[in-house]
Amino acid sequence: VTKGALTNLLTSSQANGYFAARLKFAGFDAIIIEGAASEWKYLYINNGNVELREARNLLGKDTIETENFLKEELNLKKSSVVSIGQAGENMVRFAAIQSDKGHFASTNGAGAVMGSKKLKAIIVYGDIKPQIADMNKFKELTKQWIQNVMMNQVAQGVAYLGTAMYFSPLYNMGCLPVKNLSEFEFPEHTQFDGMSSRFNPRYKLKKDPCYACPLGHVRKLTILEGPYEGKTVDDPEYEGYAAFGPNIGNTNLDEAIVLNDMNDRLGMDLKECGFTLSWAMECYEKGYITKKDTDGLELTWGNVPEIKKLLTKIANRDGFGNLLAEGVMRASDAIGGKAKECAVYSKNGIAPHMHDPRGNWGMVFNQGISDMGSMEGDVPIAAPIPELGFMETISPYDPEKIPTTLAGGVKKNMLQDSLLVCMFANIGLQTIMDTFNAVTGWDMTLEEGFEVGERTGHLMRAYNIRCGATPEGDKISQRLAEAPIGGPAKGIKIGPVFDDMKKRYYKAQGWDEETSKPLPETLKKVGLDHVIQDLW
Repeated sequence: VTKGALTNLLTSSQANGYFAARLKFAGFDAIIIEGAASEWKYLYINNGNVELREARNLLGKDTIETENFLKEELNLKKSSVVSIGQAGENMVRFAAIQSDKGHFASTNGAGAVMGSKKLKAIIVYGDIKPQIADMNKFKELTKQWIQNVMMNQVAQGVAYLGTAMYFSPLYNMGCLPVKNLSEFEFPEHTQFDGMSSRFNPRYKLKKDPCYACPLGHVRKLTILEGPYEGKTVDDPEYEGYAAFGPNIGNTNLDEAIVLNDMNDRLGMDLKECGFTLSWAMECYEKGYITKKDTDGLELTWGNVPEIKKLLTKIANRDGFGNLLAEGVMRASDAIGGKAKECAVYSKNGIAPHMHDPRGNWGMVFNQGISDMGSMEGDVPIAAPIPELGFMETISPYDPEKIPTTLAGGVKKNMLQDSLLVCMFANIGLQTIMDTFNAVTGWDMTLEEGFEVGERTGHLMRAYNIRCGATPEGDKISQRLAEAPIGGPAKGIKIGPVFDDMKKRYYKAQGWDEETSKPLPETLKKVGLDHVIQDLW
């Protein structure tokens, strides 16, 4: 959690893996990093001992190289490392923080903030056994939890096929990003889909699960044939395949895998990077920028060799890469003219998740209104949400129900994020709260948990207002406000109703409809009395 480099507003971003567990085993629940070092450092945590150490010899190393070097240097094979790559060192606005070789806290430039502090990495090791208040109850609940997770159809699908299982379904829903959302057709989607890619004889997959995860959908992938034979990488998630496949006009699965790995090693958020690349490519195709602007790079769709060069230039803020390192909104503002019409972003400068969200207004509105850089609430479009009283699904293009249900769904997602539970392992918040109580010895009810989530949502908005946020900043770019040119949402655009939806959302949240400030009575209700004076 920090102030994001793209929006200058709050961001909350999660990476999975082992780091959080090992931090707990080292005796800590959290790390707060204030200020900045005068020289590059890394943070060393070992069973309660904390030390800042010299890191000049780590500069220029990518995220994987940094992790390998520290583990070998300190002889701590079973440690966890979070680090930044060259992009974080150079404060690329969408630099990410890598954890455990393939997990990324990437949204809104957390890696750029880490770079601004001259903190290259954190390595943590511990073997302290955490205290459990009621061990018998805890074991009973976790056994039930695992059984229920393994019976869940979505979890089973993800465990078997990975998140790439969403590739073809999202294409059929009109939500696959194709050439910067400028096109719809991508017949090669079947090659990228989990049903095909998981069983492609060109690849060998080995499970590489997050800590204690029974699903194990995360895998290492080895390419067995072709020019990249023998190369082992982190298997891209759906968004990696989408970013470096259809979104940049690339139809070669091998190349998408390699580009994803390159982006990860440089340490960049693939969402912002993907839409920044595709924006530049569309502008090049339409003549809004030329080779003179791109340092001689020919940015035609699917031109992977040139994209590889450009990724390196972005991470090092070299030439044209320095402009793109500012993110899609700032780059499009700098070029101006028709180039601004091609930009894909929400709020005051952050790319959405790697979808064409125009096919699902719950998705595009969620990101346009968000206070934390990502989708912060649940909307009952794909399925009902009984925990919130949403017993029926709603239309993906409903301008009245989407904002009101989203306002009600924030408390669920914020509670789940606060508990740090993976979305694929969520088998019901009541069971999760019961497990939480067994660990802590508390007796928090689910309703009290929802109040935590509700309080989080209001506090985020209050913080952002203090940072200068206004209702005018709850917005989407022109491209996102337009109708998609294909799929079920063809011809249907959210732009004309977006402002009305905002006011409905503010009202449902208990915020002032003109300023979006949480009302005094709303803040008081959730125990934020101290914010009232500051905000009002």
